[in-house]
Amino acid sequence: MLYSFAPRNVPEPLAWGTCQSMPDSHFYLCEFHDMTDDIPDIQRFCAVLAKIHLDSMGQSPNGKYGFHATTHLANIGNDNSWSDSWEHWYAKAMRWILEEEEKSHGPDDVLKELTDAMFEKVMKS
Repeated sequence: MLYSFAPRNVPEPLAWGTCQSMPDSHFYLCEFHDMTDDIPDIQRFCAVLAKIHLDSMGQSPNGKYGFHATTHLANIGNDNSWSDSWEHWYAKAMRWILEEEEKSHGPDDVLKELTDAMFEKVMKS
């Protein structure tokens, strides 16, 4: 899906599916891009990100924000269940990933303070 909105910036998907011998296992194969450790130009990166969001607006099958399937941040599944507003969806996704961070690494007073401030002052949720 991302490839259709940013083909110059996302590897092309080549094949995906479910393994016949292991129905609970799936595969995804895409074009190879040799990655670097360089930090991308911030203006160019933000322009690409904005273009993806603008070009994909209005593509939801039910008029809501979210996805019909779980996406992953590495091996961590993301809660993409549908929400009526983008703000609600994003806040829910951020809360979930921060909870996963705490489960994985334990409580962190500084992260808790920053998280509370972010939701209170920035997201107002």
